[in-house]
Amino acid sequence: MKIALIGGSSFLAEKILEQYSLNDQDEITIYTRTKKSWMFYPSQEGDHLRKPKYRIKTFDAYEDQVHSWVYEWSRNDVIINTMAAGVQPKQEVSSQGILEINAFFAIKLIEGLFEHKFNGKLFTFGSYFEIGDTDNEELLSEQDFVFSNNKLPNTYCISKKILTQFIHHKHQSSPFDFEHLHLILTNIYGKGENENRLFPYIVQSVKDKKDLKFSSGLQQRQFTHIADIAKLVIKLASSTSHYHGIYNITSDKTNSVKEVILMMLQQLEEKGYVLPKYEFGEVNRRDQSMNFLGVSSKKAQNELNWVPEISIEEGLKEYYENN
Repeated sequence: MKIALIGGSSFLAEKILEQYSLNDQDEITIYTRTKKSWMFYPSQEGDHLRKPKYRIKTFDAYEDQVHSWVYEWSRNDVIINTMAAGVQPKQEVSSQGILEINAFFAIKLIEGLFEHKFNGKLFTFGSYFEIGDTDNEELLSEQDFVFSNNKLPNTYCISKKILTQFIHHKHQSSPFDFEHLHLILTNIYGKGENENRLFPYIVQSVKDKKDLKFSSGLQQRQFTHIADIAKLVIKLASSTSHYHGIYNITSDKTNSVKEVILMMLQQLEEKGYVLPKYEFGEVNRRDQSMNFLGVSSKKAQNELNWVPEISIEEGLKEYYENN
């Protein structure tokens, strides 16, 4: 199976490649602007180390034109677009760049695959931050999610909403020769994520004995482990069954951010760490106006036969165990 992984330096791409490294039958090409050190790490195979089996090609979505590459991509069996902008904290990206990467690039990719008569599988990704500002404590179905019309507080949310609504209407109005799965993700987490994100920040601060400062933490969120998502993508990519559409990918369980922070602090204390001083309400975050974000995973359970395997309680342990 030939696979094109666009945006190969992302956290999700890294975890997908970790899973694919176990399969000798796949021919994988990574298209990325940034080459990360992990791309060149050998993988463990029994008692031996095996060199990475994928090719790396330099692709810069800010500079390169989609039409120059789309024919090459269309020759693959599977295309996985994990590119995203405006996700990571402390990374400055212009509003124009966020719109280009998150919305317009993917739209041009889809249209280009139509023109080149692609007949494989395409994976793209949305975010439940597209729901926007709301206090409504309801888990949204895919249909309700697409047509939610709350205020969107930033360009990231707007860009993801543009793409999801385009995909919905494209699926409704055009016959597809290829399978297209647009997976709506929630708060994804796992060991190896950006060090500025919440859970790495907590663990490192505890180890360094530095005081911790958080927002109020009252926002309700859903958390999905990155490994569960990567395994699902690989399962669907290699499946002989036909899937097509928008799917919410998460557990239906919601937690307040404060609950999850206290859960991790308790685990660290039980592990023997001395907790530093910590305070809630000291930090303002850009997502605080989105009081409740939640989507229903019933469609994924029923049609994809998928439920996440890793609970938030278990997933948090990998940040500090064997570390």
